[in-house]
Amino acid sequence: MFGTVIMTVTFWPPVDPDKKTGQYSEFGYTMRPDGTSLSFTMNGVWTEKDQGVWKVQGIALAEDGPKVFVDMEYEFATKSRKGELFELG
Repeated sequence: MFGTVIMTVTFWPPVDPDKKTGQYSEFGYTMRPDGTSLSFTMNGVWTEKDQGVWKVQGIALAEDGPKVFVDMEYEFATKSRKGELFELG
C-alpha cells in the first residue's frame, strides 16, 4: 500500500513529572509500488516503554484523504521501528 517511506520525526520534550511521555510529530513521503507518491503528516504521543524503547501512538493523515491510526515502537540501539497501521473510516 505505501511502498518505500521517507520521513522526519520529532520527539518533543516530556510533559509529565516522570519525564516519560511527550508529543510526537512526523512528516513523510511515500513512493508507492505503482510509481505514485503521497505525502502525510502524523501527530501523537510517545511513551518510554523500556530503556531505549519508545512507544508511539497517533493519527496519520495522507494528502489524498486516508486517516491511519499508528501504533509503533522505536528501538534506538538498533535504529529500528516496528508496529501496526490501522486505516480509519
